[in-house]
Amino acid sequence: FVAALSYLCVLVFIPLFLKRESPYCQFHAKQGVALLVVWILGSFVFWFPILGWGLAVFVFVLNVLGFVKALQGERWDMPLVSGIAKKLNL
Repeated sequence: FVAALSYLCVLVFIPLFLKRESPYCQFHAKQGVALLVVWILGSFVFWFPILGWGLAVFVFVLNVLGFVKALQGERWDMPLVSGIAKKLNL
């Protein structure tokens, strides 16, 4: 359950710091941080009708899928985001 918190906006910091010894939680926390950064940077683009809304829906769907996969106990490399997450050294 703690790994699923990684996909609920700022709650990403709970598994990031609470479960530092768990590679599973850290995997999801890093993807959650990457999604949070994409969401924050994307918030400047989300206001534009077609491109922005498409990006907002894409990030939202990735959040929901990541949440569900974490609850199911699976590791899932998200498209575009997992590359950023793997480079994070947290």
